[in-house]
Amino acid sequence: MDLREVGYDDRDWINLAQERDRWRAYCEHPKTILTKLEQRSWIKIEMARGHSAQECFQGLREACGDAALPYRTVARWVKAFREGLVAPVPKGR
Repeated sequence: MDLREVGYDDRDWINLAQERDRWRAYCEHPKTILTKLEQRSWIKIEMARGHSAQECFQGLREACGDAALPYRTVARWVKAFREGLVAPVPKGR
């Protein structure tokens, strides 16, 4: 396809190439890795701001990708914090 047919000129090729490189860098950038304790602390802050368990989970998925805590764990922590748990303590097995 000739981009001149849809209104691009020679200078637009440079801009198009730069945009492609920016998007490629963005897509290849690894997600943030947060420890479980950091994620629990973030959940507590988001819960205090009035966010639901689903909203907390979505935020973690955006930030951490596949390294985010599972939804069930997020929901359990949101419930615990709402019931007055002060500090995130790891669950014993």
